Amino acid sequence: ADWDDEEDQVDLGDKIAVPVPPTEEQIAASKKKAAEADRALEAKIRLETQKNETGEERRQREKRQVEEADTELAGELFNTKISTGKSSLGSSSTKGLGSVVLKTKQDHTAFGTATASKLSDSSTFNVSAFYKALVKDLSRAAITA
Repeated sequence: ADWDDEEDQVDLGDKIAVPVPPTEEQIAASKKKAAEADRALEAKIRLETQKNETGEERRQREKRQVEEADTELAGELFNTKISTGKSSLGSSSTKGLGSVVLKTKQDHTAFGTATASKLSDSSTFNVSAFYKALVKDLSRAAITA
């Protein structure tokens, strides 16, 4: 029998495969796997960079890491999420005074304006109490240097 001439015809009928969208669990697992791959790549790059750094660069990096950890800890303490980028009054997710980072004259001016606007609805007695506490704290030697 010559089987080469015959064509196999299969009737698929109702059995056509339709692609099924991924479930939420599959999407979450995929995102988690991608995040793990990103972290592994970042770690590999960081280790490769650290391998060639000088002693001074290593000290600067370690100091920066300690400062960033301190900033995060302070943010948790004051119930804020502080962004570790350029510092200005609006760069943080504000939930308290702990989120306000004052580095430039403009930062201080904006903070003063924001404070004044908050105090505009306060009573004279409360504003006076605020000023007394502010002057008392600002008169410390560490601040007036």
